[in-house]
Amino acid sequence: MKKTTLSLFLCLWVVSTFAQTSVMDFYNAKVKEMSKLMYPNQTEPIFTLNITKKDVANGYLAYNYSPALGYLAGVTNSPEQMAYFTSKDGQKFVAVVSIVCKGNYCSAEMPKFFTLENGALIDKTEQYLPAHVIKQIDKALFEKMATVIRSPNGKEVNFFIWVKIPKKNSTIQIGLQETNERETSYVVCELTYNEANGTFTFVKK
Repeated sequence: MKKTTLSLFLCLWVVSTFAQTSVMDFYNAKVKEMSKLMYPNQTEPIFTLNITKKDVANGYLAYNYSPALGYLAGVTNSPEQMAYFTSKDGQKFVAVVSIVCKGNYCSAEMPKFFTLENGALIDKTEQYLPAHVIKQIDKALFEKMATVIRSPNGKEVNFFIWVKIPKKNSTIQIGLQETNERETSYVVCELTYNEANGTFTFVKK
């Protein structure tokens, strides 16, 4: 009887130790984090989160904030994307892309990366997207904009930045979308994911 009890205990311990996480664990940590933001003398959080697209199998979520993050500064909508990554050497983390909308104009911010420790999000952006890579991305975006600053009719072309992180362990694409009548989209660069060691490689397109 004691041997059976010990075997059951060890089995449960192994399951608990190697329990699989998912993008939902990171999202729930985000919800918990935002729930702590309250106005003085209030008991309700300032922001609530609402999922707009859910694909747990592919490690992807899209969600929105109500009210928008930065609403006091005129932000009208602030959707976010979250993509789950794993590596063969045991890393588990998410990339989070925030989008800022003011009226009809929206632009994505550079991805931020988080691990999960004791149910809390830990910012690891510098590890997965170091400053020198961000400079490479900024340079590639500027160079692309410089090549198409005017439309065929001579009008200046405006752009917004977009970031695509659609699936688990996939390449992150970063590009530009023209805001004039042509609505042309450009892939400017990619962060190619190496599943073996959990790193990204900058590739200019």
